[in-house]
Amino acid sequence: MTSNDFGLELDKIDLPNFIDDSKVVIETTSNCEQLSNRNSYNLNVQEQLVDQPIWNDALYRQLHDTKVFSRDNLDQIFEVVDRVYGTKVSDVVFPSENSVYIKVDKLLIPLFNRQITKPEIEQFISQVLGDEAVYDLKNPDNDDIDESYNALLSDKLLRYRLNACRYREPIGSQGYKLTFRSLPSKVPTFDDYNVPDFIRRNSSPSKGLVIIAGPTGSGKTTLCAAILDSINKDANYPRFVLAYEQPPEYLLGSLKGPNPIFQHAVGKYKDMKNFAAALRNSLRNAPGVIFSGETRDAETFEILPRIAESGHLAITTTHAGTVSGILTRVSNEVSGDKEQIIRNFITYAHLFVVQNLVRTVDGRMTPVHEWLLFDDEIKKNLLSLPKGHDLVTEVNSLVIKNGKPLKEDLTNLYKSGIISEFTFRRHLSGDL
Repeated sequence: MTSNDFGLELDKIDLPNFIDDSKVVIETTSNCEQLSNRNSYNLNVQEQLVDQPIWNDALYRQLHDTKVFSRDNLDQIFEVVDRVYGTKVSDVVFPSENSVYIKVDKLLIPLFNRQITKPEIEQFISQVLGDEAVYDLKNPDNDDIDESYNALLSDKLLRYRLNACRYREPIGSQGYKLTFRSLPSKVPTFDDYNVPDFIRRNSSPSKGLVIIAGPTGSGKTTLCAAILDSINKDANYPRFVLAYEQPPEYLLGSLKGPNPIFQHAVGKYKDMKNFAAALRNSLRNAPGVIFSGETRDAETFEILPRIAESGHLAITTTHAGTVSGILTRVSNEVSGDKEQIIRNFITYAHLFVVQNLVRTVDGRMTPVHEWLLFDDEIKKNLLSLPKGHDLVTEVNSLVIKNGKPLKEDLTNLYKSGIISEFTFRRHLSGDL
């Protein structure tokens, strides 16, 4: 004979009559549902994603139940994602024969409990870039497509940087992948990012070359946008500003200052075919300031000094880790006499800045800078050096003597306890 804590002899109890089985089943099922909160909209997600608010959005559920997406559904997806998560969303990724993913803070969230098909991706490409882009992407001789996309919602405009490329689907066949990266709507100011006074004072001369360098994701374009915002507001120096970008990251043309900014998108399906064509076009359009979003090919590097030589200010970004490395990058890209190419750039250089972002001890990111102002004395001394002298090494020495080396910012942040020793040594060694 067995008994429980209440003294009941369990083997003498008629359990079917003592317990209402239906209630037990109903309550147990209810409790399981409450604990797991699983339904058809979040059935296949990881446990930590079960309670995401998007599963309960009415439009999301409508899209979830859509058998095949059409081109018109693309903006609806962006509308749902924006309504639920707002600015927390950095990326929306559509890989064919795979899940649609959104990146929210540090989470990757798969949507729709199904794989999106290759024909659906082609519909989206056609919606965003036109039918010709679908053909181009199918052609293995063509590279990826890097453009911008504006999703026009009922109450706002969402802006994205779009990359379309071929990739290997899970089954090994060739497919397409679309990555939409959110672009900010507000043009940054110097104050928004606490830009150093030195850069504020020296980044908008009447003529010359201002080059902002750094690795991908270091905020180069953001710094340039703040410089252009300052130029736009300067009523004491009226001039037209021409901006060429692939794609435009900020709506610079929306700025209301006295110096108008005329913005152009660069790319096969946009306003200008490439940066070289854009810069050639700029000289025919009464420019005061010419902003080239990125300089990465020989022809564009060759045109930049001509802009400064013609009496204009040229602002651009490039990939380099040091001020002297900017000159190395130029000489590597442009064919011809390396030393003469560097001397030509020094002749028209005004300000070279390298910016990087480092992680603080509280998990945020803060900029660090290296710079050199090429004033008349520095240029005279550099250009008077005998032929064969290592100008790149000389510029590196001048950064330490007359400019600001990256080590200075890193040391100040480390001594102030803002960055860790690991971060300090990692960036000091150039291991980025």
